[in-house]
Amino acid sequence: MNSTSESGINSMVCETCRDNLFNTKSFQEAWEKDVTYNTNWANIRQSYNKGCSWCDLVYYQVAKDLATMDDPLQTFFQGSRELIRAHARSIRKDEMIVFVTFQNQSSERGDDAILLLGDNAASFIPVRPMVREMASPNTFQLARDCLEECTRRSEGHEDCAAYSPTTLPTRVLDVQLPECPKLFITNGLKDRYTALSYVWGEAQTERTTILNMDSYIEHGLHMEKTPQTIKDAIRVTHELSLRYLWIDSFCILQDSDTDKAKEIGRMRQVYQDAYVTIIAAKASRVSEGFLQNCTMKSPSYTVPYCCADASDTKLSREFFYKNHDKGTGNSPPSSKELRKLTDLWGKVVQDYTNRQVSVGSDKLNAISGIADDFQRYLGGSRYLAGLWEHSLPRDLLWKRSQGTPLPRPIPKEPSINAPSWSWASINGRVDPGLYFKRSAVFNCEIIDCQVQPKDQNAPFGETASGSLKLRARAKEVLWCPDDTFIHQRKSNGEFVRIAKGYLDPVDNLIAMKEENSFLALPLVLKTVDSPYEPVRRSGGPERNLLGLLVVKDKIGEWYRRVGYFDCRFEDTSEEVFAVGEQWELIIR
Repeated sequence: MNSTSESGINSMVCETCRDNLFNTKSFQEAWEKDVTYNTNWANIRQSYNKGCSWCDLVYYQVAKDLATMDDPLQTFFQGSRELIRAHARSIRKDEMIVFVTFQNQSSERGDDAILLLGDNAASFIPVRPMVREMASPNTFQLARDCLEECTRRSEGHEDCAAYSPTTLPTRVLDVQLPECPKLFITNGLKDRYTALSYVWGEAQTERTTILNMDSYIEHGLHMEKTPQTIKDAIRVTHELSLRYLWIDSFCILQDSDTDKAKEIGRMRQVYQDAYVTIIAAKASRVSEGFLQNCTMKSPSYTVPYCCADASDTKLSREFFYKNHDKGTGNSPPSSKELRKLTDLWGKVVQDYTNRQVSVGSDKLNAISGIADDFQRYLGGSRYLAGLWEHSLPRDLLWKRSQGTPLPRPIPKEPSINAPSWSWASINGRVDPGLYFKRSAVFNCEIIDCQVQPKDQNAPFGETASGSLKLRARAKEVLWCPDDTFIHQRKSNGEFVRIAKGYLDPVDNLIAMKEENSFLALPLVLKTVDSPYEPVRRSGGPERNLLGLLVVKDKIGEWYRRVGYFDCRFEDTSEEVFAVGEQWELIIR
């Protein structure tokens, strides 16, 4: 529904919001860059639920943030409880500045966007309302239309290559009869197929093994026992007029290490060659399915869009999608491209570790296809259990996200699925090492780093072993679990606090109460030139020393990583790391 009259705007927003924002000049400034206006909490509350969509939207967002601040268990806002309470009081009492900028593109959060409900602004806003009836005939028709438009040889999407049938994976499901899909050995057949990306989240009793493979080929799957996500993927494939579907649990022999290693090594190609990949993102476990109707997670508000010609239309705030361009991979990346790719890998790791992996040993297997693809663009940089050789020691300086419990699975058998210096050795979200400017000084020497894959056919997958040999000016320090700092004992017996410590797994907190002595290995000294950072007493910008915390293994002559430290130098604490013995040690 469109409106080109002033009354159309007045019916959606109040006079104050129209004067502040929803006039042609202010709106276009916000659309092209940003705009601000002053208000206060009392005015927002007074205007709430009185017919102004913008006031309702601002009220909802501010009220949600205030509720988060009032929650004693919150972790979104940083600072002490008293500082957070003071900030909340100032929001309720003082004048506030509303900063408005419209994003007609993806956001980092991935949950908010402006969606077009009318037609006048179609050329300005390509995003359309979210589909909520997942299994309706209209939805399946929309999916078929989008695929047809994307893959048309003429007049298709400019950035999408025309699709031609590729060699099918080793095994696929034949869903020509969706009520009785059968396992199919492809023997090099070429055709179109779909691939399913999903979360297991629980054990799958129905899966292909050496014993039941022939039964699945001849008689088909036991649909009454098949998990709902698999059933939904079969239906979607059939609705898209496609015959073949690849699903890991049915197309890989789940009780054969040899077959798993071979097929996992091909997964990147499986997903890359698929005509379409079904991403069952809404299902946290395989039994849930993904074709249920969607509900809105937050309210939707309709506001005017003020075109440059003074016409307007209605918009709604809901969701975003994001993609990344990694380049062509045909030539070695420039230094700028290399930095962008390295930063992008860090974002991939951060997002990936925030997700659940049903089987701990699959952590590197599940991201192996992406790593394989990245290596093609990184100029052949060596892949080291989730890290890249070209960005050491930066990649070693990952740390667990604050407020996130990250228990490290410590099996009783001697081997684990990743070395302790890899982020893959712990569960939960991690923050990757930050980019360092040229002024950074590397306080360590990486002598050697070796990783032995569990299977030579899967070089980016699960590891059998990994070792890192480096030389650094190590310091013996003590951990204090009460204040989360590391200390050094002086000759007179006093303890000097020298750095903030971040332990990797929560179980180390308990272990350190019994044995709280370990080594601090400084890796990188970086200069902080932000105007918001304090200045050292001796003058000049503050400097940060970043490094690893390691303990010696009780059995072997090697060490394991247990944490990360960040030392913001004061003149006294700088002296601690300025002198000392150079250590050459191996971390596994």
